[in-house]
Amino acid sequence: DEESLWFTFRGAVYDMTFFVNGHPGGTPRLLMAAGQDLEPYWEVYRQHFRGHVVSWMEKYRIGNLSPEETKKSKDFSFGDMYETDPLRDPNLLGCTQKPWCGEPRIDLLTKDYITPNELFYVRNHLAVPDIDPEEYVLIVKGKGIKKHKFTLEDLKTKFPKHEVVTTLQCAGNRREDMHDDNHKIFIAPHWVVGAMSTAKWGGPKMRDVLKYCGMDVDAMALGDKNPPGIKHVQFEGYDTDETGLCY
Repeated sequence: DEESLWFTFRGAVYDMTFFVNGHPGGTPRLLMAAGQDLEPYWEVYRQHFRGHVVSWMEKYRIGNLSPEETKKSKDFSFGDMYETDPLRDPNLLGCTQKPWCGEPRIDLLTKDYITPNELFYVRNHLAVPDIDPEEYVLIVKGKGIKKHKFTLEDLKTKFPKHEVVTTLQCAGNRREDMHDDNHKIFIAPHWVVGAMSTAKWGGPKMRDVLKYCGMDVDAMALGDKNPPGIKHVQFEGYDTDETGLCY
């Protein structure tokens, strides 16, 4: 049935068709593993191995593979995507390992207004990209502008540097407060209170970069121009999933 969505996991077969639009990681990531064994994908994002996930899936189990089929289904692996991840400060409290997420101890977080870089809370969805500053390139393209490529040196020398002091906080901070025997929270990570940090950020303004690329940002800001079809700026980082696609 082309409309069905089946997976295998450790020799069991599951029909998860109903879940196609319910996966927290998005439908495309679920479809990426369709018809395959889930374990290699779960090794990339190990939060799936928590006990409640496997027990929840059992109600959708529709059969079992033979020992030979089970062995064959495990014939591929993505390797360890996290082997080049940076070492973390021991004062960060890790709440997940692969991907690594962690928060500073509250006594250290409140010690200074500006959070030291090594104690800034970390929220990763997959592996940390290993970027060579000499090879870094920012590509700017879209409606109303001319496509440009900027090196890191370009961004440092072609535009004025501006600094902003601001605090970032994960939307799930203090999630642990909502987790108890009567109200179990199955979303990871389980932050305590430290998924927030303050830093001074520096670099060129986005408007300066867009203006350099030909966009009349001044007229747009004043309302003198309202180019059709231009509503948002979309950012894509160097982060990639296990297949090499930007996520």
